[in-house]
Amino acid sequence: MICTFLSRHAGVCITAFVLLLAVWAPLRAQSDDAATAQLTLTGAVELATRSAPLLGALDAREQAANEELVRAGALPDPELTLGIDNLTATGNDAFAIGADPMTMRKIGFRQRLPAKAKREAEHGMALAERDMRTAQVQAGTLTVGRASGEAWVMRWAAEHERTLLQALLADTQLATRAARARVKAGGNPGDVLAVRALELEIENQLSSSEARIASANASLRRWLGDHALRPLADPPAFDEVPVPEARALALLDRSADLLVFDAHSAQADAAVAAARAQRRPDFSIAAGYGQRAASRADMISLEFAIDLPLFTANRQDRGIAASIANRDALHAEHEDARRAEAAVIRGDYAQWAALVEQVHRDNRERLPLLHDRSALALAGYRSGQSLDAWIDARRDEVQASIETTRRLQELGSAWVGLAYRFKSQESQP
Repeated sequence: MICTFLSRHAGVCITAFVLLLAVWAPLRAQSDDAATAQLTLTGAVELATRSAPLLGALDAREQAANEELVRAGALPDPELTLGIDNLTATGNDAFAIGADPMTMRKIGFRQRLPAKAKREAEHGMALAERDMRTAQVQAGTLTVGRASGEAWVMRWAAEHERTLLQALLADTQLATRAARARVKAGGNPGDVLAVRALELEIENQLSSSEARIASANASLRRWLGDHALRPLADPPAFDEVPVPEARALALLDRSADLLVFDAHSAQADAAVAAARAQRRPDFSIAAGYGQRAASRADMISLEFAIDLPLFTANRQDRGIAASIANRDALHAEHEDARRAEAAVIRGDYAQWAALVEQVHRDNRERLPLLHDRSALALAGYRSGQSLDAWIDARRDEVQASIETTRRLQELGSAWVGLAYRFKSQESQP
């Protein structure tokens, strides 16, 4: 049956297959391009702040606070009451519902009416909690952005170190072949052993670089998932300040460490308002309908109650004083945190500036000088001088290359800390 269908409609099937390939191929190509596209530092931060599970958890808590805000300050639910009033408890008619004319079955309701100030204070507490969750989302976004940026820099620096070491290893292998050639011509066999020992040192450093790359990939994968496996693009100009220091100090309160303080302050104010509202009495009303036995008349009841906050000096006033003291303490802590953050910002800018000078000095002078020293020592060896001078020079060059890449990582991390420190979009590169 299937064969008959295919034979009759072969043209239609071929056309459908061609159309399917035409649609699927571009989609597959787009997927492959996305997987192999270079990952920029800014792109890594944007991906992390869109997809990090930590931010998903903070968003959910913010949504929970929004839901709580809707119901905060509402009147409590009314209560349904069922019971029996005036039931005889002793004598021959004990527990007989119809024995006494005052006994009745009763149904009613009760509604508690908290003071308006208390309901407003409850709503204020919920609003402050929602603002706190919002601030935590913003602070978490900054934290994730900074952590993912630092992971990107760590991997880039480790890959840069590996590239430098591979080049140095290739040059050292050339020297090994030259030493072996000289041994065949009657040279010192110990030179071959010495150069091979240097090769092994560089290979060990390469293994360490591979381990650092793997570690950086693991950190980056925490924030980006499989996107962390993409090749890295060139870094931004780490020697150009992303945010001027004066601007950073002006944005002080928008840093991750201080964002939550405004929300904490709102919570403290709401706590003071809630404590003061405790001086206001609550009310309640109740109504009931009582059914009596036989032909006796039914009855209704109404009830009104009010709290009597008579001893406020040792109760409500103490709570108010405690809330005010906690608020004052929070304000002092906030000011101390602002001063500490300002000191950290100034220190970070000073550290960044020093790293810029050091990296420039390494790239413009130190590394070229050490490379020239190695080249001169190798030329001297080829002209008959001792190999020891070249080995010492090459070992110094390897160590300097490693130190420079580690300093580059420090510079990149410092730059990320300056670029992704504040909530303001103006401060983003």
